[in-house]
Amino acid sequence: MEISKVSGSSNLRVIGVLVDVDAALKEVNSLLYQNEEVEEAIVVNQMLRGELLNNSGAGIKEFQYSVSNAIGIDHSVSLVLERNTAKDAVPSLLIKCNREVMARVKSLVQKKVDEFETNTITINVPSEIIPSIIGKGGAKINSLRQEGAGGALIEAESRTETVKIHSRDKHTREIIRTAIEQIVADNQVGYVSIEKASIGFMFGEPGKDMREKLSEIGCNISINENETKVVIKGRNESIAKATEILEAFIKENHIAELDIHPDDEPLLFIGGDNSIQHQVETKHGVKVNFRKDKSVVHIRGEAEKTSEALKELDTYLTGGEGVAVIKFKIPEGAIGAVVGKGGANITKLETDFEGVRVYVPRDSNMVSIRGPDDLVKQCKVSLITSIATARVGDNIDISPEQYADLSNSDTIRRFAGATNTSIVLNESSIKIRGVGNDVRDAKALFTEKFTGVFTSFVDLDASHCARLKSAIAKDSSHFERIHLSTGADVTLKTEDCAIQITGKKSNVKKAKASLMHFLDFMFPHQFQTVKVHKTLFKSMGDAGRLAEIAAATGSSVCLDRDLNSVLVRSECSDASAKAVVLLNARLAECEKLNAVIKFESSDAWLLSVIIGKKGSTIKELESESSCTFDVLKDELTVVVSAERKEMVVAGKASLDAIVDKARKECIFVDIPESAMSAFIGKGGSHIKQLAEDNEVVIERVKKQSSVMKITGPEHLVENAKAAVLSWLKDWEASHVGLTIEVEEQLIPVVLGKGGETIRALQKETGCRIDIDRHHLTVTVRDGKESDREVAMNRVKAIIDEEQAKAAERAVEMEKLKQERAAEAEQTKAQSASELASKDVLANESGTKDRTTEFVGRRPVGLTKSKGNSGSNNTAIEVGTKEGRELFQMLISGNDTNPDDQWDSSTVSSSAAMISVCGSNENGEKHYRSISGFTVRI
Repeated sequence: MEISKVSGSSNLRVIGVLVDVDAALKEVNSLLYQNEEVEEAIVVNQMLRGELLNNSGAGIKEFQYSVSNAIGIDHSVSLVLERNTAKDAVPSLLIKCNREVMARVKSLVQKKVDEFETNTITINVPSEIIPSIIGKGGAKINSLRQEGAGGALIEAESRTETVKIHSRDKHTREIIRTAIEQIVADNQVGYVSIEKASIGFMFGEPGKDMREKLSEIGCNISINENETKVVIKGRNESIAKATEILEAFIKENHIAELDIHPDDEPLLFIGGDNSIQHQVETKHGVKVNFRKDKSVVHIRGEAEKTSEALKELDTYLTGGEGVAVIKFKIPEGAIGAVVGKGGANITKLETDFEGVRVYVPRDSNMVSIRGPDDLVKQCKVSLITSIATARVGDNIDISPEQYADLSNSDTIRRFAGATNTSIVLNESSIKIRGVGNDVRDAKALFTEKFTGVFTSFVDLDASHCARLKSAIAKDSSHFERIHLSTGADVTLKTEDCAIQITGKKSNVKKAKASLMHFLDFMFPHQFQTVKVHKTLFKSMGDAGRLAEIAAATGSSVCLDRDLNSVLVRSECSDASAKAVVLLNARLAECEKLNAVIKFESSDAWLLSVIIGKKGSTIKELESESSCTFDVLKDELTVVVSAERKEMVVAGKASLDAIVDKARKECIFVDIPESAMSAFIGKGGSHIKQLAEDNEVVIERVKKQSSVMKITGPEHLVENAKAAVLSWLKDWEASHVGLTIEVEEQLIPVVLGKGGETIRALQKETGCRIDIDRHHLTVTVRDGKESDREVAMNRVKAIIDEEQAKAAERAVEMEKLKQERAAEAEQTKAQSASELASKDVLANESGTKDRTTEFVGRRPVGLTKSKGNSGSNNTAIEVGTKEGRELFQMLISGNDTNPDDQWDSSTVSSSAAMISVCGSNENGEKHYRSISGFTVRI
């Protein structure tokens, strides 16, 4: 037999007769198996574990030594206590030794464990008495451990309600058992139920005398872990008497709690000796204390009396039994107008509506009105009217950079006009003054400009706010769904009694519209809107008129520019409905007393003419007609308003006269691009000469390079126009050309990307190709006649090719339309089946499925196409008619008035105007129109 080492391991080589080799190997394997180190564990209790680990593990070392001696020095034995930090873990003793002696070692260890258990006794003790056995700082249990001969190990555990005593001396164990039983007898336990709110009073100053009485009879008290019972400790004969004392104290000191809003705290003490606090204490014989840290009122006394006092106090604070309490938020700047100098306005309200109390906290803008139901409602109407018409102010601090930016732009003018406010720009601040909601809207616009974040609010009544707070606490997904579908953050601001919406302005508007649907779901018919066109904002948003409607209905009424609506809010759906009726009547009246004149983008120059230099023209118009003329430059609109319809008609006629005169004194003439250089002349010589000869001004329109503008007196303008047209006729006679008509949507195809197609064609043929977008013509000029014909034929070929592609796409779209119709029917049936399944689940669980509420799954009217992702097909022929028309409107390059009634025939559906500009990983296409508008489906 030979042993060798290879790469850290040993190899045994056996050489001999086969039979002997097999026998040798068998014996070697047996030796290796018997001498292999193995592990086994034996469960031990905590007390034995503690004894073994005592004195830095001296116990386990001695135990291991004794076991090793018993087995023999030829064998190694290791004993290790396993570490396990789990609360309910059972200690284990790990044995490591050769397999040959494991059985003997395990037997010796188990004998030690059994011997320890034999010398251990267990006493059952209520968990409440365990602290008495342990004593303060462990003093009592440490004293017990020293009893008898050599002392003992003692373990007291509240969780298992046991005390274990270990000692090899039986007499010692009995001495300690007797001492513990005496402690148990002296600390018997009794229980008395108590409300959590009364615990502080029992252990505080009010319970001092009661605790001294219990101490005199040998009892002490504590609270159980659940804080539902008082634990009485003492001898049996004392516990019964202690229970009577304690029950009497609890009965006389019953605590009733009332949660109140921090804003209502001062109401408890207003009036000094005549305050509601003193009135309740005197009338019911109780004590009333306010816990500021918890915003809780504690009423202490006999249960019946505290119940009556609680009811009276709650009625005073929240209403009921003929007493009404109304809370609503007022703009911060309007607080002074509500309170008045030295509180004069509040005093007047309380005098006019006797029995009503009006309160406005110093650090809040939440006003509360309390008193008889009818008088409170009348007082609220009076307050709403004064608030709605009160002019308030607000300041925004700005940096030098922001000041420079605002100074060099028309932002101040635009924001002031959009919100009907007065805005003054200073070097360090912006001062805004106007009606409350208008000031807040103006401030939101400036905040968006400076930070990129737009903020909007939906004000609530106090009852709405409380119900929403409760609903969101139970299910926070209400606002989360709106956030996920719009990207705006929606937050309930309970301190402001409002819902705040923040994000990009477009997202905020979408979120606000979704929020209104949710509010209508939560409070049916209490939140309503009346749509108002932007041109009628000024007349419909008149603070005085809205205040009249609010006073007549008891509703809150305000203009909401984000929703293009007047927003109505009331706790009573009938009041909201009445306000809507009055608002619709007001809207009809405004429509009669307002004339809206809309201008095309090409006529935008007329707005400056209407305004005149420093507003001179419009001021003269208003003076002569007694009308108001509002010029909305962003909307290319002028609104004429007056008190009577005939005045509006006269004012519009005056405006039309100015416009007609301006049109005659300013005309536009199209000049072909190829003729423009000749028309202008070298260094502008020709155009200057024409202007001088005709005593007019001739200039090129900046945004329309092929258009010339002629301005001057009417008769001179006509002469100049004739001269220009005469020149143009002569030029066209000397530059013979071929002309064809072309559909508007095909012009981009003829031009090519960035005009590359038309440039290449001009270079190839040597001809000049003019495209007239106004008259929808293509003209080929200059060059040889044959070259002109070649160029024209190439243009026609491009047009024919594109029309052929359009025809092919139309056939393909018709086929897709039929396939999608079948798919839509299948989807509809599947959705109906899923809905029925959800209804069944909802009925079984008792919970309503809200996964699809308030969130659109896809754009209205469209269905997702499964067409070839590589196709350049841009037409949509699936979904509802309205959805297809919406898609075509978005991708079309046409200017369409969103207020007009239109259908698919008014919008170009030709794919020549759009192209596929990309797709995402799911195959969803992106479409881009010639106007640059991108649509994703």
